[in-house]
Amino acid sequence: MFRYKKDTNIFYIGRAKDFYKRFKDHVNSELNDRFNKFANSTGWDNFEFSIVEVCDLNIQEDRENFYLQKYLAVLNTIFKNNFGQIQSYDSLYEILRLRKLQLDLDKKYIGINLYLYEYFNGQVSTNYPRFSCINELSNNLAIARETISVYLNTYVPYKDFVFLTNKIESFDLVDKLIKDAMHGLNLNHNLPKKKKSECIL
Repeated sequence: MFRYKKDTNIFYIGRAKDFYKRFKDHVNSELNDRFNKFANSTGWDNFEFSIVEVCDLNIQEDRENFYLQKYLAVLNTIFKNNFGQIQSYDSLYEILRLRKLQLDLDKKYIGINLYLYEYFNGQVSTNYPRFSCINELSNNLAIARETISVYLNTYVPYKDFVFLTNKIESFDLVDKLIKDAMHGLNLNHNLPKKKKSECIL
């Protein structure tokens, strides 16, 4: 594995019988594949090398493809799966980007207290539970983290809840902030409405 030092999400996985010869081939290669283009433009000294696995030559290709599919190495152009060779230029990049976004979301608000306030009859409840992260709050309410993050600190209630990163000091002020934030918003559009009765004369 050749991993880019400045961003560890960027790496290349390969196989070799003679590593010294294989490395020389990479350095001297004029190939236009993704790995060589990137390495030649950024400099080989910006990579660190590690051995992922030592195995028999007869299973080397299978093991290489196993790691390519497991880690989705963004600098590899082609890998194999049960359906044959797959070009990875866009698909692997997109999968890696989505994985990174998921990791970023997992880390979001870790270590930051979140306060949950109920909002009913036009007032905020003075009782509140505290949560250590957005994941804990999401699991407790069965509300998606993305939804909580959209409503967080907006003072707009979602399902009669207000999500804040700071404890409320002045409830009168917060009541006013909520009323101002809700002004003109149709927050009941997801609630079932009574069907109007029709009368035919």
